Amino acid sequence: MHHRVVGPPVVSYAVHQTARLRLVLLALWLPGVVLAVAASTSGGARLGAVRFTSLFVVLALSTFGLGALWRAQRERILRWNGRLWTLADPAAKSSPINLHRVEVRLDLQAFLLLRCLGPSASTSTWVWAERGTRSERWHVLRCALYHVLPAEPDDPQVERELGAA
Repeated sequence: MHHRVVGPPVVSYAVHQTARLRLVLLALWLPGVVLAVAASTSGGARLGAVRFTSLFVVLALSTFGLGALWRAQRERILRWNGRLWTLADPAAKSSPINLHRVEVRLDLQAFLLLRCLGPSASTSTWVWAERGTRSERWHVLRCALYHVLPAEPDDPQVERELGAA
């Protein structure tokens, strides 16, 4: 007997800080630092106070943003139950957060940067996921992320699940 799969399969996937994420963040940050130092110390190109301050502010903001992304990557479990995404923190005693949706913002095949949108429009969490050693789960996660479910307008079950967050 064959069973027809209507949607993506159920999946749980651990997300957390990794050495590869650290390398990606350094690869984004380091060229900016090198260029900023080179621009501010080169003999032929003296920066005015406004340009130097602007350069410093941009460098500080990028450092802060990349650092915040790194610090936010604590161990969590991203789950898809066939209808709803959740994000659980195994260290916390609270129940998992029901997510409105999960968006793939950067796809490097073996690595994903995901934006997890909470029930309110202002709540979002950035999550780094990478393939690791369990490639079969990675494939299932990618299938769930890229599967487009048919619209179910005003589904009371989904509304109850989202409202429970």
